Amino acid sequence: MSRWGFGIVRADTVAAPQAVLAEICSLASAATGETFVPLFAESYRELAAALASGKAGLAWMPPIPAVDIEESGAGAVLALPARKGSATYHAALIARRGGARTIQEYAGKRVAWVDAESASGYVIPRLHLASLGVDPTSFFGSETFVKTHMAVVEAVLAGRADVGATYCNFEAGTKNVSNAGWTDADGSNARAVEVLTTAGPIPNDAIVGSSKLPLPTRAAVTRFLLEVSAREKQLFEQLLRATEFRVSRAGHFEPLKHMVRIARVRGMSIPPPR
Repeated sequence: MSRWGFGIVRADTVAAPQAVLAEICSLASAATGETFVPLFAESYRELAAALASGKAGLAWMPPIPAVDIEESGAGAVLALPARKGSATYHAALIARRGGARTIQEYAGKRVAWVDAESASGYVIPRLHLASLGVDPTSFFGSETFVKTHMAVVEAVLAGRADVGATYCNFEAGTKNVSNAGWTDADGSNARAVEVLTTAGPIPNDAIVGSSKLPLPTRAAVTRFLLEVSAREKQLFEQLLRATEFRVSRAGHFEPLKHMVRIARVRGMSIPPPR
C-alpha cells in the first residue's frame, strides 16, 4: 500500500487544520484502500512541486494553479468544492467601513493581495481594475502579499492596508453576500468592511490528483468526494467551507484560462505554468 500526502497551504480559516485534515485523510484512506496523510505547504508553488513529484497524491488548489498543473500534465482536477450549491464565486475589493466608497478614491493608497496565483485575491481584481480604466501596476502606492484571505481582511481592519482583495459568494439571483473572506463559513460574524467593487464569476478551487496517483485511486477518491457522509461534510465545511463536491464540466475553467492569458500578455505578475 502506497503512502500519499493530502496537501493544503497552511490555513487560518479553521482552528485546528492539522486535526481536521488528519481525520479527512483517515476517512479517505478507508474509502480508497490507499494511505493518505496530511501535508502542509508554505506556498502553492511548494504544493505544486509536491504534486509533480508524487509527494502529494492530492491537493486543495486555487483555480489558477489547478489549471497550470493540468496543462503541465502534473495532475488532474478530480472534483470541485461546491458552496451554497455553486461551483463559482466572485472577487471583491474591500476597505474599512466608514471610509471612501469608490475605488478611484484609493489612488496612491496601500493594497493587500493574497498571492500572485490567487484568482480572487489578485488576478481577477487586477483585470477588473484594468476594465475600469485603472492601471493596476501603478494605481496603488504600495502593495503587499499576505498569503491568506483572512490575513487580507485583518490587514484592512488593522489599518496596515487601505484596500484588500478577497472572495465572496452571493445568494442565488441576488447581490446579497452569503459568505465571504470577511465572514465565518456560514455567513455570520461579518467584519466591518465595505465592498468597493466585485468581479466574476470565477471557477471554484479544486481537489487535484497527482499524475503519479494511479488512475483507479483517482477514481476512488472522486467517488469518495462525490458521496461524502454527514461527518465528512462537516469536516470539509470546516476546512474548505464546502459541504459537497461536483465533477468539473468540460470547459469549466476556459473563461479563467482566457483571463489568465490576457493577464500574462499585459505583463501582470502571475507565475507561468509549471
